[in-house]
Amino acid sequence: MQRIAIDLDPAVAQRINLETGGPFVGNNVVERTAAFFSPGSDIYGKTPPKVPEFSSRIALSQRTEFKIGTLTTNFRYVHVSPYFFRVYNAPEDRVPAYDQFDMDVMFETANGKYFAQLNIKNLTDKASVISKYRDDFGVGAISYQYVSPRQIVGRLGVRF
Repeated sequence: MQRIAIDLDPAVAQRINLETGGPFVGNNVVERTAAFFSPGSDIYGKTPPKVPEFSSRIALSQRTEFKIGTLTTNFRYVHVSPYFFRVYNAPEDRVPAYDQFDMDVMFETANGKYFAQLNIKNLTDKASVISKYRDDFGVGAISYQYVSPRQIVGRLGVRF
């Protein structure tokens, strides 16, 4: 196996970066500075980022007693209105509204020793966007974070 190693002195690397524009500066520093200070980048009077106008969580719970134990059911609904994820308020910065339903069911024996539980997150299995991220210092790509797909978790337990 043959190897070639090249060492680059940090001072030389910095000089190359400044002379050629380098991968982190861009080819024209003047153009990038002008774009930063342009009227389109004015943030005054814009909607604050990551602050939905309205969000809510509603939960309904019911507890039913039987001779052999207790059945507890919980239903949750979450709503988040649309919001901007950056302060520039550009159309591509808008995160759409989303809704999510969750459910829990638990049965516990009368003596409290045994229990069975079923949890379902994202009951409708809707792939809603809950957040965005924009890589402003690279290629400008926008990535989306979605609500997790439906998750069903069951538990059986014994208390000592």
